[in-house]
Amino acid sequence: NESLKRERNVVRKGGGGSSDDVETRELRDEVERLKRELVEVRRKQPMEKLVAENERLRRELKREVEKTEQLNVKKGRLEVELKRRTEELVAKAELSSSSSRPSGSLKVVRVYEDKIEELEAELEKKNVMLHEVKKHVKSAIDREKEKGSAHEMQAIKA
Repeated sequence: NESLKRERNVVRKGGGGSSDDVETRELRDEVERLKRELVEVRRKQPMEKLVAENERLRRELKREVEKTEQLNVKKGRLEVELKRRTEELVAKAELSSSSSRPSGSLKVVRVYEDKIEELEAELEKKNVMLHEVKKHVKSAIDREKEKGSAHEMQAIKA
């Protein structure tokens, strides 16, 4: 009877068999290990998303820089073309002013003036496009910097 009471007290207190204690400790250790793994996985997932977003932004920025370079090249070509045509116009105007037909030279001058205006308008459009691309590239760089600082803040918190 006395031993039965002791066994009941042991069972009530959660003690008793040493194999149960070992198994309980092993299960608790396993639960703790799984919790740590879960925390690690949760920490890595946002980091992977940030890395992927960063790579996407870098590719986009590279494309925008290439477009800007192409626009700069086109702008340079147009400026050279404008200069060349202006020189041609001046030369033809000088030649036609010495000729006997002033009305023909006025037509040539008007044609070239119109062409110069068209080229200047086209050059202005390209300048506007270049300015917009530069703004877009700058905003992409700013976004990337913000993402980087947010990433650093998360790394610091972790």
